[in-house]
Amino acid sequence: MPNLLMAQLCIFQRVVNNIQKRELKCFLKGKFSLNNFRSLIEYGVPVSLNLLKQDKGHSEEIMNFIEAVKGKIPSPISFEESVEVTLAAIAATKSLDIKLLINMKEFE
Repeated sequence: MPNLLMAQLCIFQRVVNNIQKRELKCFLKGKFSLNNFRSLIEYGVPVSLNLLKQDKGHSEEIMNFIEAVKGKIPSPISFEESVEVTLAAIAATKSLDIKLLINMKEFE
């Protein structure tokens, strides 16, 4: 049996003083809580991590992309993964259209 990982992802959007605010919360197995990329709390352990600024990883992602294009590092995402994600997106869209669950093995 595969090791399945279950997480709950919540994205909230609100408007404050005509400025859109988005908040992301991720709960993993009821043990971890990631709050908008600013804090990570592990329940049952007296340790939490609070960051002074948000780090969503965009800067590092862009730098890795540039380095990969220059050939200095391998591509962070393999061609096979790109194909798999594209097929999953197409399958999800088709699933919404036909209102049925699509097995990715059958979709390939």
